[in-house]
Amino acid sequence: MDIPGCLCDVSTESLNNTKYHNHKFDLGMRRFFLGPMYYEGDDSIPKHYKKYCFSNFLRCYDTSKYKDIIIGSYNPNVSNAAIVKLYNELKEDAEKCDGYKPRAVEIVKYINNLLFYLQLKYKKKIETASPTKKEKYEKLLQVVSSPKIKNLLRLTIPRLAESYCLFSYIPHIDHSIDEVILSVLIKQANSILSLHNKN
Repeated sequence: MDIPGCLCDVSTESLNNTKYHNHKFDLGMRRFFLGPMYYEGDDSIPKHYKKYCFSNFLRCYDTSKYKDIIIGSYNPNVSNAAIVKLYNELKEDAEKCDGYKPRAVEIVKYINNLLFYLQLKYKKKIETASPTKKEKYEKLLQVVSSPKIKNLLRLTIPRLAESYCLFSYIPHIDHSIDEVILSVLIKQANSILSLHNKN
């Protein structure tokens, strides 16, 4: 239902087991589906997907390119204090919407799990990677382990809370899509930060 005076649309569908495709977000964001994957939206796209069929789901994109996007788009020089201040401002406005707080808790948990499992993934990769690839995984581990990255990604919470997406990290699903999601979240967070700095 629409909440009068709010920019958010908190619906019962976003809080139950119905799965939605939200056209606001990149296909890579589909990582938070629960159980069998259903698609409700464009009729030209198949309605059902197997849990592990991410090559079809992502249109056979090479997810390795998103590692470079993560490294290239994360700016360690951005002030953490400025990020936290902006998040508190965005949160204060968003909390005026009914249903925001439980959605925010759901998304924070999702972000924490996403970063945690990427840390595990990169630590394992560093142990087995060739010298040329090891350096890249070390950079990726540095990004996902940084306390600042959590605060940066939290800038996206008010916007994500408006969506119909269900945020539930599923550890046993192929983690190759995690880089896609992280790159999208960083891009959105940078956009929010940049827009705020211009104003």
